[in-house]
Amino acid sequence: MTTGMNMEPRGNILPIYFVADESGSMGPDIAELNSGLQSLLNEIRMAPFAAANVRFSVIGFDNEARLYLSNADLRHVEQMPTLSARYATYFSTAFDLLNAQIPDDVAQLKAEGYRVNRPAVFLLTDGYPMSDDLWQEALSDLQNAPHHPNILA
Repeated sequence: MTTGMNMEPRGNILPIYFVADESGSMGPDIAELNSGLQSLLNEIRMAPFAAANVRFSVIGFDNEARLYLSNADLRHVEQMPTLSARYATYFSTAFDLLNAQIPDDVAQLKAEGYRVNRPAVFLLTDGYPMSDDLWQEALSDLQNAPHHPNILA
């Protein structure tokens, strides 16, 4: 007979967001980037304890941002998404998507019974934003959000 719901947290989770520039200038490096993502997946499979404590998202951006992989347990991912070099570099699109996505992901993880560490964002780019990109405002909004991430660029 059960006496009630177990109120113990399931453990700590670190949400990680890999945010990659998909602008046209990334063309010469995009194959290596895709290979690196697959290598990361292969390595994490050899460390299931570490993988159990991470939820991984992949975001690509150019003049728009795309969420390719969302809050995934990499132990259950067969293949990483394939990124493509496309248009121009607009950091604001990535920051806006992160600002919308992170609160939803944190809420979902908490609803599943996890304690959630501050999210980490790994931003990979080869250049500068377009001159008309309002990225500073979007970054400020992200940094001032309740679940603001640690960002490594």
